Amino acid sequence: FFGYAPEFYDDAADVFSATDIVVPATTTVFGIDASLSAGASLAGTVTGPDELTPLPDIQVTAYYPSGLGWSGQIVSTDSSGSYTIQGLAPGDYRIEFRDPAGNYIAEYYDDRPDLTSALDVTLAGGATVTGLDASLAVAGRISGQLYGPDGIAPATGITVSVYAGSGSSWTWVSGGSSDAAGAYQVGGLTAGTYRVQFSD
Repeated sequence: FFGYAPEFYDDAADVFSATDIVVPATTTVFGIDASLSAGASLAGTVTGPDELTPLPDIQVTAYYPSGLGWSGQIVSTDSSGSYTIQGLAPGDYRIEFRDPAGNYIAEYYDDRPDLTSALDVTLAGGATVTGLDASLAVAGRISGQLYGPDGIAPATGITVSVYAGSGSSWTWVSGGSSDAAGAYQVGGLTAGTYRVQFSD
């Protein structure tokens, strides 16, 4: 049993379709009850490019439609590369695998580059779907050293933004900041052409 699935009053899937509850001043509103259903769960394993080496500390997010966008529930893989996301409501989910350290390229289930093209995973109430695995490729990096006007003193705490070309426009894809020595490194990059901005 993986706990209860979330819901809004009265039996609504999200805050946009929930029932309003008007609370007058200094008044208690009674009878706002709910009968919660059993939660569903997703599970799988994340490995490196060889599909054998387990990857710990990978962030796995189950995204679900919410209003005009997406909301998500996040867990991290354990030392064996395994993860389980519990207490999910019935519905369609899209799964992201992301390395916060930037050593591996993020991807979506199943081997998709972005949320738009990710495959839906459909959950029934109380169901457990396993085998939602991913094998992440090694990422590229951009690194450097930032200085002040004299070219000697390190520039610390500078925001570094990396943009990728998309047609005639440029889209932010990753970022970081310079450390106490002025050094920075941005990882998680796929092969391609980028432009880098430094801002204080």
